[in-house]
Amino acid sequence: MKEETSFTVKGKVWQYSGPGGWHFVNLNRRDSELVRQWPLAKTVAWGYVRVKASVGHTTWDTTLFPGKGGIYMIAIKAAVRKKENIQLGDVVQIKIGLESLALFPAKK
Repeated sequence: MKEETSFTVKGKVWQYSGPGGWHFVNLNRRDSELVRQWPLAKTVAWGYVRVKASVGHTTWDTTLFPGKGGIYMIAIKAAVRKKENIQLGDVVQIKIGLESLALFPAKK
């Protein structure tokens, strides 16, 4: 059985100053707490959480990155920014879906 919860993030696009120049949007505290409390979230190395993200007409698989102060952030890939005409400093809305598989799938 598949479970999912989703929410929408609204935030300003900022650029990481390190190698690669990744572009991110920060989640707010409430949404970051929702991610932390999601018991079946697909987590990977270093606390990243697998999600499906949508902005405009574009959907992609990505991860949420844990940041300073307990806030998660989501990267917006260059291809997504180009397709949706997203620029540094723009305020965007991103739908984030936390997906997971239930621990005990229904028997057939």
